[in-house]
Amino acid sequence: EEWLTVSLSSSITESPDSVPHRLVLQGPASASEYEAVLKTITYTNVAQAPSGETRAISFIANDGEFTSSPAYACVQLVGVADRPILTLGPNGTVDVMADYIQGQAEPLVVAPDAAIEDVDSAFISSAIVTLVTSLPEEEIGVVIPSGFPVQLTSFSPVQLVLTADNQMTPIEYFVLALRNVTYSTSRQMPFSSPRTITFIVIDGSSTFSNIARATINFIFDNPPVLDLNGLEVTG
Repeated sequence: EEWLTVSLSSSITESPDSVPHRLVLQGPASASEYEAVLKTITYTNVAQAPSGETRAISFIANDGEFTSSPAYACVQLVGVADRPILTLGPNGTVDVMADYIQGQAEPLVVAPDAAIEDVDSAFISSAIVTLVTSLPEEEIGVVIPSGFPVQLTSFSPVQLVLTADNQMTPIEYFVLALRNVTYSTSRQMPFSSPRTITFIVIDGSSTFSNIARATINFIFDNPPVLDLNGLEVTG
């Protein structure tokens, strides 16, 4: 997951070598040409969680008769936290749409396929769910079982804040909690414009995820009927 690369010249080639992470350069060329090639050497590390140990890269030159003392370049690795990836729809779809049927008896489960992935952390510390566009008599909610390691620490009709009992709460508990988030309204005839609910999670290293959105569309089972002849509106 880590290696050295070099840009060669027409006179200098790379010789195959059995030692990992070592470059052997050879070919008849001037000192200035070798100097130019050595300046192109790069270090790459693609590990998700590399060790923090400093890497020492040694350089040794040989003129065909004598070998130089080694010179060293040190590479200090600085870790960067990868943010969690939050999806609400099936098959890894970030955003989702859901239908709320006028007058339905049960609250609408907003994101039953919610999922969280985090390549460098197995834990989530909190989640925030917000009903962005709302009217009176509308609310979001969630049912948290007794003894569950995720608690509802702040609640209003338009925002839920879920917090881990400790910093070692695995991701899957937050997934279960987010899959239980619901939307409901007591209005008999809600306005037809869609509602937006945003979801965001924060991992154990305080890194925020992407914002995932659920759009609630309304379906009216008894739409109003306008009779222009009798100037009557029913429904």
